[in-house]
Amino acid sequence: MAKKMKLSLLLIFIVGLGLRTWLPMERVFNFDQDQIAINAMNIVNGDWTVLGPQTSNMNFFTGPLIYYWAAVFYGLTGGHPLANAWTSISLYIFSFGLIWYFFKSLFSRKLVNLYLAIYALSPFLVQLNRITWNPGFSFLSGSLVLAALLKPKLSSIWLGMFLAYQSSFSGFVMMGALVLYWLWQRRNLALILVGFFGMAVSMLPLLIFDLKHNFMNLSSLGGFIYQAIFGIGFGFLLRIKMVLMINFENLTKLFAGYFFPSLVLVLLGIIILILWLIQKKSVFSSQQRKILLLWMAVFPLSGLFYGDDLPEYYFLIQLPALVFILADLLIGIKKQLILVYLLMAVVSLGVVFTQSNGYLLGDKFKAMQSIKKHSGDLPVELVFDMDYSEQFGWEYLTKYFQLNRVPQGESVHLIFPVLSTTRFSERFGNIGVLYGN
Repeated sequence: MAKKMKLSLLLIFIVGLGLRTWLPMERVFNFDQDQIAINAMNIVNGDWTVLGPQTSNMNFFTGPLIYYWAAVFYGLTGGHPLANAWTSISLYIFSFGLIWYFFKSLFSRKLVNLYLAIYALSPFLVQLNRITWNPGFSFLSGSLVLAALLKPKLSSIWLGMFLAYQSSFSGFVMMGALVLYWLWQRRNLALILVGFFGMAVSMLPLLIFDLKHNFMNLSSLGGFIYQAIFGIGFGFLLRIKMVLMINFENLTKLFAGYFFPSLVLVLLGIIILILWLIQKKSVFSSQQRKILLLWMAVFPLSGLFYGDDLPEYYFLIQLPALVFILADLLIGIKKQLILVYLLMAVVSLGVVFTQSNGYLLGDKFKAMQSIKKHSGDLPVELVFDMDYSEQFGWEYLTKYFQLNRVPQGESVHLIFPVLSTTRFSERFGNIGVLYGN
């Protein structure tokens, strides 16, 4: 039986790997991916950095681990943009292996297998894993910290909190979750302190940077917290509705992706949570179930005070609690479990083949390759005939193809989207290229 379970887990891992590896150039290459590529090549060329990506709504920088991680693949490929895919694929391999390593000593083998199967096959997680960005560490970070709260393990919480700052700004919400956990439990103080130490070690380069730059990041963080507490306006009730909808949607999206209307996702999510709350048999104790609910609730609660529209990645660290809940519901299923896996895998295939071709790396790569072939070393001025939000993801490609880009060179228009009335010289997916005026 044990050998059979190992083989099934290996097969699940391979299927998950295939879903993330398939069509490596048919994936997002926009602002984040462009920024990662540029910084990764700077590192390859010897220009190191202690700051990572900037948080979208304030002057605060997360950790640079994603830059160094990506630098390995950009270095190995000679800077080819295909490294964008290998970076995210490697994060899946790393996360799957590390979750298995820590979980196998904490939980039953069947629960571990179910948890990893949902991670590998979930269309929502497949879609998120096919994006190369610093939140790629979020699911692993949340898994390690939440597991350590369910069954205390110092090394798990240290590493999870170390990765929390490297993954996204929402990693700070986990600090609040740890404080709430300790105030509620009034024990395991050593566990909480080790978690905070992991975060402190991760932030050490930023703190050193701030000492030399008038506490730029910490001042911005303080201003954000002040605004969050005292800047609540009349839209607070709407924010409550929004965060609750996101919360319940995520439960359903784990196995259904985005292929249902929002209202259906919310209603199914509520039903799933109710079924879990009323089930008589659970692999978790009543205390562990309360911890899962705490973890599920703390992110929507903190999201109420987030100043701008909540980005999707804000909730990624919350997802491990939802995966545990689904795994707990499914653990009693035996023969039908394969049908659940097949359903998730099929929906995940739909995710792979339904990407928006306006953002695809492959189309942008071909367009820039054609421009380079057309212009050679002659000066070129790129004119973006598209919305501002669509104009990202081109800078690294111009550097990779060594395009002689100047303000007053030959005009080359990049057009998105291509309409029936659009004039273009060449077309790549839904991107048009027009030479001259």
